[in-house]
Amino acid sequence: MGGNVIAGNEIGTNNIDGGTIRLAPPAANVPDKYSTGILIASSSQLTIRVSRNSITDNQYGVWGEGAVTVIRKHNRYARTGLANYYYAQ
Repeated sequence: MGGNVIAGNEIGTNNIDGGTIRLAPPAANVPDKYSTGILIASSSQLTIRVSRNSITDNQYGVWGEGAVTVIRKHNRYARTGLANYYYAQ
């Protein structure tokens, strides 16, 4: 799957309860226990561009898991407590 884009958004607090992603193997299914601005997860190959977003008030700005390639460009982060970007393995 290609040509996927998340761009030009203002994203506040999301995923306040956290949770398990529940991907098919071989993904690790690491629980996202904290607020996350953008969560991208897939069991099959996925490339996605995340650009020009303003992400605030989340523990993770962008979370990737599974067979994803996340291309990040020109995002703005404020008050992301743990990491601007986290890839769960």
